[in-house]
Amino acid sequence: MAKKRILISGATGFLGSYLVHAFIARGDEVTILKRSTSNINRIADILDMVHCVDIDVQSIETAFADCTAYDVVINTVGIYGRKGESAADILASNLCFAVELLQLCSRYKAKKFINTNTSADSMLNAYALAKRQFSDWGRLYARQSEIAVYDILLEHMYGPGDDTKKFIEFVIEKCRSNIDSLPLTKGEQKRDFVYIDEVVSAYLLLADAEMTGYQQIGLGSGTNISIREVVEIIHRLTKSKTKLAFGALPYRGREVMESKPDLTILNLLGWKTQMDMETGIKKILGAEK
Repeated sequence: MAKKRILISGATGFLGSYLVHAFIARGDEVTILKRSTSNINRIADILDMVHCVDIDVQSIETAFADCTAYDVVINTVGIYGRKGESAADILASNLCFAVELLQLCSRYKAKKFINTNTSADSMLNAYALAKRQFSDWGRLYARQSEIAVYDILLEHMYGPGDDTKKFIEFVIEKCRSNIDSLPLTKGEQKRDFVYIDEVVSAYLLLADAEMTGYQQIGLGSGTNISIREVVEIIHRLTKSKTKLAFGALPYRGREVMESKPDLTILNLLGWKTQMDMETGIKKILGAEK
């Protein structure tokens, strides 16, 4: 397969860094967007193999003006609001930045824009609202220009190197620390957890897909598991002595009790997952040793 010209935003983050490694490994030409102050630990081993544009020093447009039209532009930027960011900051990062990238894709004739959206209900929080509002912009640009827009509704991604504030890493850390008690909800919520390697394989497949127009694409494992089961797996595999206090915390307002992706498009492209939850947790624990 011919080498592709790829642009990745959020390249120093969890998903972005895995994608950079994957596209470099298969021989593509990769440009990344980051800040001069970004922590580059996740991509330090391949930094000299990519072209970097620091968007706090240069304009984002520089990445487009200096290159023949990109084959694929991938947006993985996301701010969850866990660090006290304002609603305006969350909107700017999760929606306005994505729309700016999409506008530049259209202006500079990029062939495909892959956006990392969320499967969460738009009224869950400011992050979900800003992310889900991108979908209408994606439809608009796909209709008004020749660019293909793939809008990925991503389920609960996990794997080695993820943010310690994310649910699975948080529980692993607490269980390994053997704290006296870990307060939790009843844990009846069912979630779709998808391992990072399988998420990356889906992005690679979509980078080569030939679908046109706007496509909304569910991405998850296709298997639901309760929060309680996940915690109990982690507790057992870490041999933790921590007491699991299920029911000590109330459910959030507008708590989604079951999440299930529509995998129709990915399945039609031949994609499927193979990683079960227990194997995924074992891989994290093994990597962190």
